[in-house]
Amino acid sequence: MPDLLILVSTLGGMALFGAVGLIIDPVIGGLFITMLDIFYETFGNLLTGESTEDSKDTRE
Repeated sequence: MPDLLILVSTLGGMALFGAVGLIIDPVIGGLFITMLDIFYETFGNLLTGESTEDSKDTRE
């Protein structure tokens, strides 16, 4: 996770949730980054304009 995202999420968590925000908001930021990675791996071919016939499905 990028350092800047950790800093912003920690400071934002403290401002929003207080002391509990030190733990909760970096976890939420990490989940957000993970969800973006999964989304890009799943639908990346649609975002780049590749046809679905060119991409190989490796889930078999």
